[in-house]
Amino acid sequence: MSSIIAAWQAHEWLLFTALIVGAVVSFAKQGWLGGWLAAHLPPAARPYLAMALGFFGTVAGELCSQPPVPLVQALLDGVNGIIAGMIAIAGHQVVIEGMRGGKEIVGKWGRPPSNDNAGPPANAA
Repeated sequence: MSSIIAAWQAHEWLLFTALIVGAVVSFAKQGWLGGWLAAHLPPAARPYLAMALGFFGTVAGELCSQPPVPLVQALLDGVNGIIAGMIAIAGHQVVIEGMRGGKEIVGKWGRPPSNDNAGPPANAA
């Protein structure tokens, strides 16, 4: 959370958007939304969702700024949001898939993920 705030304060919009997209995607994998997405969206299409979130988040942020950015400029700047989505995807591939072997950092509803390879409890017969 502190890295998101630091990126905001430093006006590092590409980094800020990439962190927000990563957080939204992580949230989207939880609970009913994660189940719905898994049932209705093929795995090959999911990275495009992150890029779309980055695009629309960037455009919406620019249109809501004071003073608002003109629509054409906001749409052109939306390319930075697509790049931010790509950075979030790359971060997931490196950290979760590569370094952690596919094991998520945050489990369901914010609990730490269970250790599936831990075996039975010590007092189990």
